[in-house]
Amino acid sequence: MNISSQRWLYLLIIASFYWSGCKAQHNGVEDAEHMQEANKRSIVSTLKEHAHLSVSDQADLYRQLKKDSRDGYDFENEDELTMYGYGMLWNDRPSDAFIIFQLIAEQFPQSSNAYDSLGEAYYVLGNKEKALENYQKSLDMNPDNYNAEDYIDLINHPDKKRLTPAERFSEVYTVEAYRADLDDLAHKLKKTHPAIFKFTSEAAFRQIVEKNKQLINKETTYGMFRWYCNEVIASVNCSHTDMGDFYLENEMLPMSLRFPVQTHWVDDNLYVVDPLSNGHALA
Repeated sequence: MNISSQRWLYLLIIASFYWSGCKAQHNGVEDAEHMQEANKRSIVSTLKEHAHLSVSDQADLYRQLKKDSRDGYDFENEDELTMYGYGMLWNDRPSDAFIIFQLIAEQFPQSSNAYDSLGEAYYVLGNKEKALENYQKSLDMNPDNYNAEDYIDLINHPDKKRLTPAERFSEVYTVEAYRADLDDLAHKLKKTHPAIFKFTSEAAFRQIVEKNKQLINKETTYGMFRWYCNEVIASVNCSHTDMGDFYLENEMLPMSLRFPVQTHWVDDNLYVVDPLSNGHALA
């Protein structure tokens, strides 16, 4: 395991991928099983329709519908249920999020991510012992879960100095560690993406990885390295595959370097799809 600039980064990237479009047509062949699941009603949408119920009652409704109408709802979409829970957590409703994360762990007992989320809920609620237990279980199931590893370290060593995102931006790591992590990222992409070479070739993909490895030198900062990772991911040319939201870069970048916009590169043209807070600065 590399203790380096990116030690947790590629897992965050993989976790943020949205695969449904890629899964539906793997190598151009329609996945009938996936389409059947897609035609089922969203269980989370159904829970939201019953927002007048307590979250505990919503969890009971989930269980009852799964028992009585299993074929009518999509009970396999763990990610959708997870985001429902995180929506509560991010809106300062940790007790409600905890109930949803408990439900996910109950329904998806083989999911490392389920116990990672449950660990986070326990942590926010102040139960460090149970948080540690669930983070360790998640890490045991998935040794690549560096988020769980970091929280375990945080719980066991609460006084340890940790870099802020802004501090990490200018941090410099070894050339060997950067290059090893780029190889790791490429490996994870190939292993996880169901149709990684649908819009590019393996040779072109590898060429981008090797080119960026050669750009790395003794002065490469973590901030620069993230952009190298972005280029590798963008080379897949899949609209479902990205680094996730801009919030981490926004926290890392010095104010003088900030100009956040969301763009798409199509046919050698750069299109601004969302100017965010910079609409007044774009012609």
